[in-house]
Amino acid sequence: SWWNSVYIQLLVPSSQQNKKTVVHYEPSLISVRSGSSVTLQCRLDQRTSYCAKSWYMQKLGQEPKELVIRLANKTEPIYSTGSNRLNMNGNFLTIKKASKEDEGIYFCGGTKTNNVVFSSGMFLTVTGNQITVFIFIFCKI
Repeated sequence: SWWNSVYIQLLVPSSQQNKKTVVHYEPSLISVRSGSSVTLQCRLDQRTSYCAKSWYMQKLGQEPKELVIRLANKTEPIYSTGSNRLNMNGNFLTIKKASKEDEGIYFCGGTKTNNVVFSSGMFLTVTGNQITVFIFIFCKI
């Protein structure tokens, strides 16, 4: 189980809520505060030339969804989600104003001839701004 692997957790204190969290390595678990930005690094082999690089997100129990692709002969990436909160710059994916809907496993892939090579996944969790509701039901017996 991947939960047994060693992980590094990054927390952004509430006083730093609008600051960026930059991940320069590939931990198994990344935690960011709701409303903050986080930058993930793709750890594909930099010496390899890829026809295209993509970022994917997978929610637990669902199929992966391609978020963005950059073709080798194009300067601008193509965002499949239409979200203006995502930014792909080289090997980095930045998610601005992270929210609970951004939680999931993120990984990148590189296309080389007829093969796609994937990085290992990073689980992003978004903390804060959660409301816990307690419901008490009183019954007269």
